[in-house]
Amino acid sequence: MVLVYAICKIKPGMDAEFKQAVSNMITMTRAEEGNMTYDLGKEKENTYVFVERWLNERALEEHLKTRHFLEAGKRLERILQEPLDIHKVEGI
Repeated sequence: MVLVYAICKIKPGMDAEFKQAVSNMITMTRAEEGNMTYDLGKEKENTYVFVERWLNERALEEHLKTRHFLEAGKRLERILQEPLDIHKVEGI
């Protein structure tokens, strides 16, 4: 199992745009084979965190190639204050 958490720091005032940019990706990702959980939470103002659980590394790698993931990434370019802070760990 692979666990991922990705910290998203967005520009001030971009909450609605951020949620709109990731909404479809979240729905589509949850339906992917190999995805166990895919959740988004708000840590503090302008900071969101994706918390993900994948069956294996292959499933995660396939996710990173999907159209919905790539499209969301393009939309986030103008919303993010800094690059995503992505952490991947082996589940035990």
